[in-house]
Amino acid sequence: MNWQYISGFFDGEGGVSIDSHQSVRVLILSASFAQKDQTVLDHIADFLQTRGIASTIRTATTGVHSLKVTRIRDAFNLFTRLNLAVKARQVETSLRYLRGEITGNELLLIFEEEFHAGRRRFSPLQSRELTHYLRHSEAVKLAGQERSQASRITRNCLNAEDIRLITASMPVDFEVRDVMSSFEGSKNRAYHLIRVMRSQGLVVCKRSYRPHHGRMILTRSY
Repeated sequence: MNWQYISGFFDGEGGVSIDSHQSVRVLILSASFAQKDQTVLDHIADFLQTRGIASTIRTATTGVHSLKVTRIRDAFNLFTRLNLAVKARQVETSLRYLRGEITGNELLLIFEEEFHAGRRRFSPLQSRELTHYLRHSEAVKLAGQERSQASRITRNCLNAEDIRLITASMPVDFEVRDVMSSFEGSKNRAYHLIRVMRSQGLVVCKRSYRPHHGRMILTRSY
């Protein structure tokens, strides 16, 4: 087993798989090999492992086995070692995207050209739109920011500016259920946030905010 064999195998039975997370415009690239004989894939996996590249093998209901390299670092290392003929452009384009040299849309358009040229089995635009306008590093940074924001909302660890901005997006008059919806939290968390809003002077409560004192109507102060 050597890199020449793996390169030839990838040209014939492998490819670059594309997944995506629409909310953050990230394209997730991985390398895959398919074969009915798992023994060959086992040998490839062992070879890659000795080179510090992790992979997994799964079997489809059709009986076809697939080896996948999914971690970005491992896929990048594999791509840099391949010496290809048929799929060279796809791998080089993947490396350029992972290096931050091109946007996701540019990658998709090149892969679409490869599909029409018969060097890809599936069109990358079959199930997605050209909304990946960021380079990989930019998309990863945005993903981190969105995860951080979602985590703060989930834990109710919102800072003052977060609370002010979300409050500003709510109706002038609103109720507890509106707070629960906007902040994606439980009723108890909603009451806690209402106390915070009042302490910051963001809202005026027309009735007591304690749940056993009846319906509560809140009015934004700005």
